[in-house]
Amino acid sequence: MIARGEPERLREMFRRQVPDEPPLPSCPDDAEIQAAAGGELPPERLAPLLDHMIACPACAESWRMAVAIRRDLVRARRTGRLRLVGALAAATLVLASAVVLFRTPRPASPETRPAAVRGEAERPLAALVPDGAELPRDRMELRFRPAGPGSRYFVQVLTSGLAVLHESPELEQPRYVVPAAALAGVRDGETIYWIVRAVSADGRVIESAAHAVIVGAAEAG
Repeated sequence: MIARGEPERLREMFRRQVPDEPPLPSCPDDAEIQAAAGGELPPERLAPLLDHMIACPACAESWRMAVAIRRDLVRARRTGRLRLVGALAAATLVLASAVVLFRTPRPASPETRPAAVRGEAERPLAALVPDGAELPRDRMELRFRPAGPGSRYFVQVLTSGLAVLHESPELEQPRYVVPAAALAGVRDGETIYWIVRAVSADGRVIESAAHAVIVGAAEAG
């Protein structure tokens, strides 16, 4: 059983594993990393960016997050589960490069891999909100399947550019209502993403696939 007095320790387990090193002077901006993750950079721009990320752990982690989320979204579109405005570029070349690039230690057990890699609707942490659903900004409840009795959950919400928009406190139930204030800078009709991370009663760390939701207008009068 996980002690209730350890929320900060648990939260640290879920933070992205970026080493405590300052960014390099030549770090690319987020837009360039996102473009590379989407296969949108020409080879002459992609090659130096890959060389940079080998030497820059912070940018390598940003790349890893971008590739993981786009992989989940591409897979979801292929199975017909995701309805988004616009199209996502193919990321096959980027994913192949990422296999070589990322050498930092990552959890490798099946329980820690995104749920969409191993299955779909019946997996722990699988979303109970349809991908691409439009939810009102003042009643944005994100629901997902539980990871078992005694589990604790954290929900991370990302912008369309994959920057961290909001992080939940420690949750005991498999649902979270995103505060309307956290969405103040997001336009109606804009797509955001959310990921669930959990610690089960026996100490396993589980991470969900990335899911998309569209921010709708407020319903309250």
